[in-house]
Amino acid sequence: MPTSIRSRFSTLAAYAVWPLLLAPFSAVPAEAGVVDSLSLWRGAFDVLESNWSTELGGELRFASLATGDAPVSWTLRPAVGVMGTSEDAVYGYAGFRLELPVNDWLTLTPQLGAGYYDRGEDKDLGGHFHFRSGIEATLRVTGRHSVGVLFYHLSNAGIDNLNPGEESLVATWSVSF
Repeated sequence: MPTSIRSRFSTLAAYAVWPLLLAPFSAVPAEAGVVDSLSLWRGAFDVLESNWSTELGGELRFASLATGDAPVSWTLRPAVGVMGTSEDAVYGYAGFRLELPVNDWLTLTPQLGAGYYDRGEDKDLGGHFHFRSGIEATLRVTGRHSVGVLFYHLSNAGIDNLNPGEESLVATWSVSF
């Protein structure tokens, strides 16, 4: 792995982990810090533009922090992830997912995170600190495996003078441990 890519991933790892270290885990069940699933994806970065690039990514999902029952069933789950593009952009983040089961096989999941973006040769999003918000629809194909579609927006929310943002559309595959 070239030195520049290795140093980018080292920086991303440091930035992606710090929000979890600040979380008040002492107030949640011990199993909440346990990784219980992995998601991988591939799709289009900056999909609404004609010069989009290929995106690959992965996310570790932790045991739920909280759940809700009737009338609406839900699960709040922390996650950390990283993605890279075919134009050498990388983004590492930490955030939360709110899983809303529609039925036994379909789940809708709004998600929100924050992390570090390095553009490489890809789109200049202004600065390095960016927020990620999106929605994922997943279909359970077996007891442990799901496939889905994730659409998300990546932006610095106006904290930098330049804030063009970007949208990604990716296909996901997840496995529970």
